[in-house]
Amino acid sequence: MNEIWLEKFEDYLQNKMMAGDKQEFEAELASDQEMNEAFKVYRVIETEMRYLSALEEESAALRSTLEILNDKHIKSKATGSGKSVPFVKRNRNIFYAGIAAAFVLIIVSYAVFLGSGPADLNQRATEYYASNFQILSQTMSGRDSMQLAISAYNDKEYDLAQSYFEELLDRKPSDAEV
Repeated sequence: MNEIWLEKFEDYLQNKMMAGDKQEFEAELASDQEMNEAFKVYRVIETEMRYLSALEEESAALRSTLEILNDKHIKSKATGSGKSVPFVKRNRNIFYAGIAAAFVLIIVSYAVFLGSGPADLNQRATEYYASNFQILSQTMSGRDSMQLAISAYNDKEYDLAQSYFEELLDRKPSDAEV
């Protein structure tokens, strides 16, 4: 970046230019793309630096105020004869109690919801299958092909039931019940 540009940028941003110089600078910015890009970068950096400087000043003032308040209020109470409990130790005990309660909750939940484990789950699944899928429901209206297929399935004549179902599927391929 050109040092002459830097001086011009600084003078322009700090309003140190005369009106004629200012118009000449703006015309130069409009005509020179490289100078314009450099100016944009410089302006961002300058703005950020001012912002950081202001933050540092505010931070120093806040730190000073806190130190004064600490000296005035906290240190004067610390010289008292009362017994103090460290804040960290009290929070640590609450933390450990929370962990212990979580473990107890997990163990109780496991015992209540999962019972005796996978063997019990397999038994429940077998019972559900036996009660809901081994026998298909039949309607009492007539002896059409669907009822014959269901009856054969329920009588465990699977080959005959399969032939009935396949025949029905060939005749009615869009029937959802088939």
